Amino acid sequence: MLDEALLKAYNETEYRLLLEPVIVLVPGQTSSAADDLLNSLGNSSGIVMTAYNPMSVTKTAAENAKAQNQLIEDINSRGLKHLPAEGVGMDGLWPPEPSIFLCGLNSTEANDLAVKLQQAAFVGVNKNMPIKVVVTDFNLKPSDSQQEQLKEYSKQILEAL
Repeated sequence: MLDEALLKAYNETEYRLLLEPVIVLVPGQTSSAADDLLNSLGNSSGIVMTAYNPMSVTKTAAENAKAQNQLIEDINSRGLKHLPAEGVGMDGLWPPEPSIFLCGLNSTEANDLAVKLQQAAFVGVNKNMPIKVVVTDFNLKPSDSQQEQLKEYSKQILEAL
């Protein structure tokens, strides 16, 4: 089960598609710009996903870069369309995370990819619907040190509120 404070943080993050102009996706809101992008890509849905900081536990820059490169290689090997993106927390407590926006996965495939990356959630983008944080069925228990980091981050979020 995903920590409530962490889910709140995910829902209070802007997911930016790094295009010209930038398209900002906010959970709970619709986006005509995202709808237009999906139309231009010939898709009705897409996702925003990162390989950074699995389970929201801080990793080194090198570990994150390696994981993100593996994600992009995986996506490329599947022949899927993808664009650069980033997640930027509105509370400023977590650094922006490079991400990708991609189309062509059904919900099961998106969940499986997120679980493979040990991600607790990804962002679902569907035409004419609000942007949604989708919690994965990632069911591995974090290590003790990961649990401590998650507790500390959750504490920081709650203190900032």
